[in-house]
Amino acid sequence: MAQAERERMSVVMFPWLAHGHINPYLELARRLTAVTSHLDVVVHLVSTPANLAPLACHQTDRINLVSLHLPSSSLPDLPPALHTTKRLPARLMPALKRACDLAAPRFGALLDGLRPRPDVLLYDFFAHCLQNARGVPAVHFSTCSAAATAFFAHCLQNERVPRAFPFEAISLGGPDEDAKYTALLAIRCDGGTALVPDPLRVELVVEHLAGSGHGGS
Repeated sequence: MAQAERERMSVVMFPWLAHGHINPYLELARRLTAVTSHLDVVVHLVSTPANLAPLACHQTDRINLVSLHLPSSSLPDLPPALHTTKRLPARLMPALKRACDLAAPRFGALLDGLRPRPDVLLYDFFAHCLQNARGVPAVHFSTCSAAATAFFAHCLQNERVPRAFPFEAISLGGPDEDAKYTALLAIRCDGGTALVPDPLRVELVVEHLAGSGHGGS
């Protein structure tokens, strides 16, 4: 009887396709589902089969691993085994980001198929997929510290005309090292192939947070 009276909450988590991002989300999922109160939380952790295969042992009746299949036909150099940053050649990182952007409609269909309807979506890098969030409230959960995120965003938004980060205590070792990092980002970000360039991707996340009133970590 007590179980039937508990309020149920459905949470969808969509971290970037790197285990350094997935693991913090998985830890959050464990904590949310372990809470013993009036709230009964079920988490749907979304990623590609290549990322979920090693996590099979973590699936429970409250943590559901949900596969999102990225389109492969238009990206022949990116087979399903490489739908992850693990062992991904650096030259294919732009292709992986493009595949994720192209998968936005599939992500929307995935949300449509979840029952009960999700109450909230946690994401960290896929602002493009928010266009297919089906009206589910979205919250940005960053796996990086606020300082690191601010520094990264500053470098991306000033890649053409590098400017020093306004807080001198946060640096890679000085203006010269910061400039090298910014130049590296300009080369490696998307190679001109991503549907959403990285600087714009950061801006979309920030705009979504400001426009929705939802916070980030």
